[in-house]
Amino acid sequence: MKKMMFFIILLHTCALFSQNIYVNHLYDFGNNNAAVLFDGIVVDNDTFVANGFLIEKTPPYLRKSFFTKLDKSGEVIQHSLIDTSDITFFWTYARTITKSRDGGYFCSGLFDNPNSDQWNKGSLVKVNHNLDTLWIKRYEPNQGVLARVVVVANYEMANGNIILVCELRKFDANYNVIEENMLLILTDSLGNELKRIEWGAGYSLEEPKGFLVAPWGLLAYGGNAWFTSDNSKAGGYILSIDSLCTIQDTFICELSDSLSWLSSLVLTSDTNLMACGRAVSHNPVSQDWACYAYIAKYTSPPYQLLWKIPFPAANCEYSELFKVIATPDAGAVVCGGDYTLPVGKAKGWIIKVSKDGAIEWDRRHTLIAGGEHHFVDMVQNEDKGFTLAGYIYSNGGAIGTYAWLARTDSFGCLVPGCQSVGIAAGENVSYKMLISPN
Repeated sequence: MKKMMFFIILLHTCALFSQNIYVNHLYDFGNNNAAVLFDGIVVDNDTFVANGFLIEKTPPYLRKSFFTKLDKSGEVIQHSLIDTSDITFFWTYARTITKSRDGGYFCSGLFDNPNSDQWNKGSLVKVNHNLDTLWIKRYEPNQGVLARVVVVANYEMANGNIILVCELRKFDANYNVIEENMLLILTDSLGNELKRIEWGAGYSLEEPKGFLVAPWGLLAYGGNAWFTSDNSKAGGYILSIDSLCTIQDTFICELSDSLSWLSSLVLTSDTNLMACGRAVSHNPVSQDWACYAYIAKYTSPPYQLLWKIPFPAANCEYSELFKVIATPDAGAVVCGGDYTLPVGKAKGWIIKVSKDGAIEWDRRHTLIAGGEHHFVDMVQNEDKGFTLAGYIYSNGGAIGTYAWLARTDSFGCLVPGCQSVGIAAGENVSYKMLISPN
């Protein structure tokens, strides 16, 4: 009887694992002379669509952005460069890929043609379901203002109009930064500008990140906002905006002795908000700087901090939690890159937290030895697992930089059963190199 029960349990366990497709792939897209990164991903029926960019390693070091369609096992179905033949440098920004209501896709970023009139202009790209470029729009500073515009998020409304959230970086005559604000741009369905609003005060480093639809309206979020002469006290922000791109309400996250950036925001099932990001703090006595990634939960308006989990980080520039996804239990799963184990070599990071801020599991993944691994964006799969997009980087090494796609189960595992070996499980798994087109 015991043997029979064991056999039934074994069959059930095997069936459970077989429902998950575990993926851990690198991609170079047929160009060994370029660094390639995924910086966003969406799920579309039975496929994934990722956007990213490549940087050629030989002069003139062109930057080119692309869309890639993949099946559930990570095989490339289609790969297409965005048609920017008249632009020297063009790249998209992280987590800017969105699905259009007509079945196509948007992504946004920056044009940068040195020594031309196409310098530092924001962009919005529309491609169709087959990843063919339909149109590209460019957005520049107000006339007479020396500045850079970067479109870092886009949201298509029900009426077809599009709202863009942009970083606006202003320079003096010597190209020193004198101000950094958020710029909201309202466009029609073809990306033609209808209206713009600048938000900020004094020297305010906004670094806008994205949009969130909540029961109380459309929210734009990011960080960090400096509104006083004391630049050591600032926090990420949340703005409520209407369909005409008018700011209705503002909230600055808790002020402290650190500078915090709100990288991602999601509505939880208990109608609160879960956020993730990074922060740096300055010790005025020792003059030392420290940094940490964090997860925080806020109430609905009037916003109040419920709890915050800091994670000390070894690398202030690249250690960050990039994307948060809500789970049915009012908790969340968060991904990013972690430099702490070991110091100097980042691992792809995915964490599950409860609604009360308890860490339920914590995974640090690697694919190949010697590389620095980053998960930049993720989506949840039908089997409740997660597909994560990012890159692997090795400065000066033989690895180079490759786009990275991983698909885990609902416990964040890349190997079946890893949840049974402890709360933190770093995994080294054999990898598969994919060349596009297949």
